[in-house]
Amino acid sequence: SAPGDMVVGAMSRLAPDIGQTVIWPDTASTNGRYTRGTGTSVSSPIVAGAIALMFQAQPTLTVDAIRTILDSTTIKDQYTGQIAQANNTWGWGKLNAYGAVANLFGIIPVGTEKSGGYSLGDVVLQSTDQGRILFLNARGVKPKNPRIDLYSCEGRRVLSVNIPDNGLHLPQNLGKGVYFALAQSQGRVLVNRKIAVW
Repeated sequence: SAPGDMVVGAMSRLAPDIGQTVIWPDTASTNGRYTRGTGTSVSSPIVAGAIALMFQAQPTLTVDAIRTILDSTTIKDQYTGQIAQANNTWGWGKLNAYGAVANLFGIIPVGTEKSGGYSLGDVVLQSTDQGRILFLNARGVKPKNPRIDLYSCEGRRVLSVNIPDNGLHLPQNLGKGVYFALAQSQGRVLVNRKIAVW
């Protein structure tokens, strides 16, 4: 699902004022007008814009890949509830343009369901939609005492902790943004990936 109720956007200079104009700084001109809209005529262009951003990131995307990425990066919250199957109210959840584009760059958008795992060997770093939680999913032998370090984009280490079996709850004082995550066990690098936290 995408925003479709009382959304404010640019108004065509060729369109007549139908009493919906909400911003019109110079009424002597038809330039600079913004109007509010409701319905699929508003939500469809928002989805199309998200897909355009995805094509900018990866021009060779197929229709099936776009659908998979959009579905798997949706936001689920207290309004949507848990969604086991797509429904007529929320679909697979709320559109997450940032998460969809981040997915194409190999960034794990933490806090998004099925936010993906990017493997380096036999261990995958994943997150869930249950909050800011990271966990390691080992396909082979479980790593001993895995540790994760998070680095800011400036290269400053902001977190260095062991990863519990039930997942690492990121501290509330960890700001939103992109981080470099390095997970290690007994001197062996398990995962070295970018993650996005919000």
